[in-house]
Amino acid sequence: LPQIEMQGALVARGQCVEYAAEVPYRPMVDALRALWCAGAGLTPPRLPRSLSPVWLAELARLLPELREHYPNLPTAPAGESDRHRLFDAVAQWLETFAQADPRRARTQIVFFLDDLQWCDAASLDLVHHLIHSFKSKPNPRVYFIGAYRPEETPADHALTRLYLSLARDALAARVHLMPLSNESIAEIARALSDDPALAELLLRESNGSPFIAEELVKGLADTGRIQIAPFGKWVV
Repeated sequence: LPQIEMQGALVARGQCVEYAAEVPYRPMVDALRALWCAGAGLTPPRLPRSLSPVWLAELARLLPELREHYPNLPTAPAGESDRHRLFDAVAQWLETFAQADPRRARTQIVFFLDDLQWCDAASLDLVHHLIHSFKSKPNPRVYFIGAYRPEETPADHALTRLYLSLARDALAARVHLMPLSNESIAEIARALSDDPALAELLLRESNGSPFIAEELVKGLADTGRIQIAPFGKWVV
């Protein structure tokens, strides 16, 4: 993701939470809010002026803070029957948002949703709608990356059904992340600290998982067992 951002793309991050799976749209709201606030570093945050107030009113169902900047927006009808209108509003906003920065011809937007095994059904439906909305665009500039744990997504899981549906239309690809090699873990440890004890700990406890390695380093820092030193190195 940092490499994508260095290339000029806007990354919208959303985090799925295990105990909030019944809260509709939570990860998508987080991602849309992050995209809006980080878009061009402007205050108030950038919004496409060409977007109709009708679509903005729909967006305000997910981002109520829009009404602080657009107090005269009409009231959007609520209800399950109007969900398609809400989904279209998000798609319309993303399409215009990608072209709203005068410093760029077009802006790439990348949604990254983490822990999708806990994603709520409404957010998955919205992702499905957006992907199909942009599939016919010659240069859509809106992409989705999701991370999940395969062992927690059996055949009847909503995420599995979504993936199979998209894969049938050649709209999704699955990438299996392999564990890091011992050499890679040791290289990470050397980048953090000159003390071989850190490398030994990460090699022993991480089983090649970059997430576990990261959490181990955070835990050591939180307990004061390692401290940041000059030039960004850690001291064990």
